[in-house]
Amino acid sequence: MGRKLVSGYVMVWVDDRGYIQEHRLVAEKSLGRMLRADEVVHHRNEIRTDNRPENLAVMTRAEHMNEHRDTLVTARKAVPWRKTG
Repeated sequence: MGRKLVSGYVMVWVDDRGYIQEHRLVAEKSLGRMLRADEVVHHRNEIRTDNRPENLAVMTRAEHMNEHRDTLVTARKAVPWRKTG
């Protein structure tokens, strides 16, 4: 068991929970509680393996979407087959 990499995220085995994303465990430890179902953990520098507490921000899914809105809009505009107008 131990640690493994899945989709760029570090996964850690926790006996009573199975494999958990390490950044979620780090955030929970920093908060002193488990994350709520509506909370996600954002990597400020967008490096999925950088799980230092200072690189992580807990936010709602809506806040997280807003955080990435500019990136998503730019990516959609870059799709050559996408019709505009």
